[in-house]
Amino acid sequence: MKLLKSKKSKEIMDDWFESSNFIQPYWYDILDDQNNKVGIITGYSLNIPFIMNDFTINNGSDSFFEFDGISQLCHYLWSFLSHNKSSFAGKNGNLYFLNNINLFDEKANISKEKEILDILLSKYDLIVYTNGSTEVFDDYFNKRNEGYWDEHEQMLLVSGWECDEGYNFFIKENTGKSKRKSTISPTPDDSAENTPLEFWVKSKGLDWLNTLWDNTIKHSRFDKDWKKLKDFESPNYDFGVGSPGNKVRPINFIKKVEFVEFLQYDSESGYVCEAPPHAKGLRSEGIVAQYEGELYVIHFWQDYMDEEISEFVSFGHYNLEKNTFIFDGDTEPFNFTTASWVAEFFIHLFNRIYNEYKNQPKIKDNVISLYR
Repeated sequence: MKLLKSKKSKEIMDDWFESSNFIQPYWYDILDDQNNKVGIITGYSLNIPFIMNDFTINNGSDSFFEFDGISQLCHYLWSFLSHNKSSFAGKNGNLYFLNNINLFDEKANISKEKEILDILLSKYDLIVYTNGSTEVFDDYFNKRNEGYWDEHEQMLLVSGWECDEGYNFFIKENTGKSKRKSTISPTPDDSAENTPLEFWVKSKGLDWLNTLWDNTIKHSRFDKDWKKLKDFESPNYDFGVGSPGNKVRPINFIKKVEFVEFLQYDSESGYVCEAPPHAKGLRSEGIVAQYEGELYVIHFWQDYMDEEISEFVSFGHYNLEKNTFIFDGDTEPFNFTTASWVAEFFIHLFNRIYNEYKNQPKIKDNVISLYR
């Protein structure tokens, strides 16, 4: 058995949709081993990072009006996504909103439906299934008796689907994809409002963050910086990361460091006294990184210097006994700036993250999964 995109998808799009940015009808023809059409799947496909961008930056307003204008079912899906935003952190692919599975054979075949669901799930990060509810333009609604639906629901539960009783949706995640090193630690439900940049990066995932770093350090803009590092580096060179007993060579650190967490700080919290009025508009972010078994934090922040915004980076080494990051031998964080030629790589990275965060909601192609 296999699934092939149905021509009905375009017909539905042309007949029922004026425009579609976040969600689009995506139906599948079900083919047997002889390529005979034996059924159809109806539903929608949507890109998870793209809609999370809208929740993060616009509080979901753009996607709300689109979903709400399509149907009541899509309205419920938007509400479900809004109430479960933190569950989508690290999911960098697509979601399928499944409405209906119809095998043209009049006899119900639960085992065959399970096989079809498994094939469909292999194409997505997760599926949200309405299980018995579909759109008014779906001419293929599976009209079965109550006994069938009870058996069908039991099959879902036994197969690992979870029921959200609030929306009466069934949800299943593609665990094969989730085993990738793509997630950062979970975030609370209010993180999209309190730390939107952090939430957005965590929605993109660790794979995305580390790939962005690899691309950053290969950029031709750093050719002179690489030469400078090679000229300055020696076996005893220490650029401020680590204690005297744990010296770190800059070139090795830049090439081999692995990011394990992203943080967004309150820009007003870095001031000893009351924060000045302008602090609210400044940025303060951090990346927790691992290098040769040790943990470090890379802290980026902005501040005003002579009425102009300047950007800084400092590095802290994790102290297990004190359970905190030490900056220049002092437990008080963020108190010194490292050598400018190393910090420049990370300043560029933090700004690139922020620029993509601000611009991607306007450009859908930018947020398509790195793994498709």
